[in-house]
Amino acid sequence: MKDNQSLIQSTYYIHGMHCASCEILIEKKIIKELTVNMVDANLSKNVVIVEHQPDDQISAKYLSKIFEADHYRFSDTPFHKNTRIATDSYCAVSKPSNPLSALFTAGLIIIGFLLLNKSGLTSLVSVNTTSTLPIFLVFGLLAGFSSCAALVGGIILSVSRQWVGNYGNSDSTLQKLQPHFLFNGGRVLGYAFFGALLGYVGNFFRLSPLFTATLVIAVSGLMIMLGLQMLGVKALASFQIRLPKSLTGHIADESNFQSRFAPALMGALTFFLPCGFTITAQALALASGSPAPVP
Repeated sequence: MKDNQSLIQSTYYIHGMHCASCEILIEKKIIKELTVNMVDANLSKNVVIVEHQPDDQISAKYLSKIFEADHYRFSDTPFHKNTRIATDSYCAVSKPSNPLSALFTAGLIIIGFLLLNKSGLTSLVSVNTTSTLPIFLVFGLLAGFSSCAALVGGIILSVSRQWVGNYGNSDSTLQKLQPHFLFNGGRVLGYAFFGALLGYVGNFFRLSPLFTATLVIAVSGLMIMLGLQMLGVKALASFQIRLPKSLTGHIADESNFQSRFAPALMGALTFFLPCGFTITAQALALASGSPAPVP
């Protein structure tokens, strides 16, 4: 048993964090790979605090090596813009930004958006309270290639060995794929149920046209802020809408879901994991004020 009085806390700065899901990913992997007493990752400060024994061989270089495939980099000192970080081969190198290059890139993006908007293709990925289910399907597919994929994909990889133990004894390929069907089926049903519940709750807040308009403006502002966060605007990194980390960490911990039908429950509960796309859809469901699609 560890002597808590001899434990020390080490703080490491992180390069590459984008959302609250990154906190969960980093904490889970450090706990899995290292023998530590406590891990606390903080997105707004871009740091992780690790509590461990003094003789444990933990360093920024070692953490960077562990997370190399995840594109996170660790350092004992803050990552500064216009400063070359050369403590080891795993640390990222920050290059001076060129304002003209940034303006040129922004101009190209704006021109491209205007062309897409004129062609009508933006309606395929633009969502609001009156969007149809196929539009939200495209929106969900886009979310699948975002940070949502990093967190949910990490969960699936973590429980794969457990699923093999429960389902891998059969020679049937369909039987081996059953946990994946259960997980994704649970996600679809869970998101549909909790989304409808949010729409039902939102109906009680639609007291007047003014309140409805205010809610729509608030949701639109939230979507803009989440979009800027996904683009890496650090000034908004401290703005987070999330459930308590203890709850999301419990959901992301595969050891809490060991029964044969646990994949379905785990899939449904991913509704509560932090993700910008999910929060956007949840806010739209609340603003719609209806448990069913608005015609």
